[in-house]
Amino acid sequence: MSDMNKRPILLITGRSGVGKDTIADYLCDNFGYTKVKSYTTRQPRYEGEETHIFVTKEEFDKLSHKVAYTNREGVEYCATQEQVDNADIYIIDPPGIKYFLEVYKGNRQPIIIVIDCPEPERRQRVSNRCVDGNKELANRQNLDNEFNVPLRHPYKYVISQDENISSAINSIMSYVRKQTFGAGRLKRKFIYVSHPFQNKPENVKDIERYITIWERIHQSYVFVSPVHCFGFMYEKMSYEDGLNWCLQLLSVCDEMWVCGDYENSTGCCAEIDFCKNHYIPYSFKHNGIVTLS
Repeated sequence: MSDMNKRPILLITGRSGVGKDTIADYLCDNFGYTKVKSYTTRQPRYEGEETHIFVTKEEFDKLSHKVAYTNREGVEYCATQEQVDNADIYIIDPPGIKYFLEVYKGNRQPIIIVIDCPEPERRQRVSNRCVDGNKELANRQNLDNEFNVPLRHPYKYVISQDENISSAINSIMSYVRKQTFGAGRLKRKFIYVSHPFQNKPENVKDIERYITIWERIHQSYVFVSPVHCFGFMYEKMSYEDGLNWCLQLLSVCDEMWVCGDYENSTGCCAEIDFCKNHYIPYSFKHNGIVTLS
């Protein structure tokens, strides 16, 4: 497999209780990702703990090809290059990231993602999961100060208190895709084509005619038609489900072009509203000319 086709390694970091493990577990359960299980010299906090690989100091020192290393008050943590090359996600603190960027020589593109959330929510989460949440927060305060360590080009994502996990994942993975495919021969702008469908063959033909013309002019663009992707499914699902599929597709595109009799199309109007609410650029097609909104 070429380097271009390899998944990046996501270096996920953030203070205690911001949702790092929740994000990582969702990616593993729904995207087939795997996490790095780092080595540590600390003792397990409870019987059967599987968050790390627990080793003695002697065993730790014998590990070769360490690509991430952190010493927290005498307790050591690390991962090896072999582990990183065979996983997709590494939950790691900023000093570990700095070490990683200096030492790692593999072919996985590192992408730094900083997770954060409102402070009251963070404190409540830590309190809920610990026997003595306030004590845990106090113990973590000095460690959390290390998040003042500057990182190169991190992506910071703040999870709002009322946000669902799928919304957070969509935003994070949209950034990952742009970082992964934002350079080189795979760079393309994805244009979502908004056009009435209404199960009319003439509408399908119009879409195909527009895309054929646009492809000749904009060869670096990829035009995506939800009608061609999902049209055959519309009779088997509710209108609301069909529109949701379209909006999910729109959410990962870079821009939307609107054409046809969109003003009299409920679906097109919903797609325009979606773009407005999610800051997705959109433009209108009139008489063969694309005009900005």
